[in-house]
Amino acid sequence: MHAPYAAHFFTTTRTAGAAMLVCGGFRLGGIAGIIGPMLLYVVGMGMVMPNAIALAMEPVPLMAGFASSLIGCFQTAAASLVGYILGALYDRSAVPMAVAVAISAALVGITYFGFLHRLPDPQRAAAPKTPGDKSC
Repeated sequence: MHAPYAAHFFTTTRTAGAAMLVCGGFRLGGIAGIIGPMLLYVVGMGMVMPNAIALAMEPVPLMAGFASSLIGCFQTAAASLVGYILGALYDRSAVPMAVAVAISAALVGITYFGFLHRLPDPQRAAAPKTPGDKSC
């Protein structure tokens, strides 16, 4: 996935997380105030996660199975931890879930814009240099 598209979907997930937090916290929109932002969040993550996993396995093609299983293990462990915390914080409202979605959306943005966005583009690094190329 190209960086502009990835940034668009990361922005979608962050916006959806914030909207869900506002709608859940202030009890706006009823059930649609929770389902609408959650739908946008899931669509955004559904577009980003498969590409992110494929890119994470790209540097280790000889150990792609191990890398894939390690990523799945971390995802399952994180989901279990968040589920446990949400179960403990449940107060008969959607606020704990909205807070968890907003925090995870913020973490997605922090990870991308704080770390991954700064990495060099592998296609650009692999392109042959021309004598007049001053881009690098």
